[in-house]
Amino acid sequence: MNKSMNKLAMMLVLSSTLIFNACRKDEETTVITPDTKGVIVLNEGGFQKSNGSVGIYKPGTSSYSDLFKTANGRPLGDVVQSITEIAGKYYIVVNNSNKIEVVNKSDFKSVATININQPRNVLKVNDNKAYISQFDNTMSVLDLNSNTINSTINIKASTDNMALLNNKIYVCKAYSNKIFVINGTDNAVIDSLIIGSGLASIANVGTTKLALFCLGTVDFSTGAITENGKIVFINQDSVKIERTFPLTTGSYGGSMISYSSNLYFTFGDKKLYSMSNTATSGSTKNVLTSSGNIYGFNVNNDGEIFVTDAGDFTSEGKVYIYNATGVKQKEFTAGIVPSKILFNY
Repeated sequence: MNKSMNKLAMMLVLSSTLIFNACRKDEETTVITPDTKGVIVLNEGGFQKSNGSVGIYKPGTSSYSDLFKTANGRPLGDVVQSITEIAGKYYIVVNNSNKIEVVNKSDFKSVATININQPRNVLKVNDNKAYISQFDNTMSVLDLNSNTINSTINIKASTDNMALLNNKIYVCKAYSNKIFVINGTDNAVIDSLIIGSGLASIANVGTTKLALFCLGTVDFSTGAITENGKIVFINQDSVKIERTFPLTTGSYGGSMISYSSNLYFTFGDKKLYSMSNTATSGSTKNVLTSSGNIYGFNVNNDGEIFVTDAGDFTSEGKVYIYNATGVKQKEFTAGIVPSKILFNY
């Protein structure tokens, strides 16, 4: 009788231990479903440090957190290059980890990991496919239904930023002055065009034009600007330069976006400029002078300007928020090397 009782007691203890350990294991691996509404910040991280991230800032608060890690229980990877929204998902390019993480927009949980060599950007071509620019002399065609690569384009050059206009994909050759033009139906390279030195950004202007931002050239030994930058416009009716807007300075870094009826651009210092996207000549407007160097920026629907400052490129960077007239409203600390801003309100 006593032996039976002892055996029963031991079984109860073992069962309790197993249940307790199972609960502990579940708690250790449980991830949180975050609220993804807010300002999404892409942080490149340090090269070969695997500390790139995508975080979220809640407007009206000082709340900022690592969105991807919270949702998936793991870090994102090495050099987070770009992020693109397509059909309720975000395609997050992690360049030095040779992958693209696909996450749900609603909860940021990973639904697919696309392994691909040196990816840079993702561009939706139609509901079924997207293009991926790469630094390995090819481009990839992505099946959006299965999130798998179904073909490659042997473009024989490293490629970077892209834009879609009238079923043609305009692709910037990396660190060059040239664009390639690809037919969106059969993926054939149909043309190329010399744009200008220091080609850095490409953006749709309305539905009929593209604007391309050229930084010019800099003598790296002296820092002297040897060629000023310019903004070049292409019309959908032909693969030709429609007009050129000369700028009064140049740089080795900077970017441009199209917002409303204006183009906003920076040469990588503390100043942000704007110009009308219909201008043919004249001066640009200095929109604001930032508290720190402008590494990236974006403008929301209220005209608020979010500026990223990478700081020393090794510690956490800052994001500054300005109103439409360029007056600073707030700032917050983001991840390491914050570079791009998205809005999910």
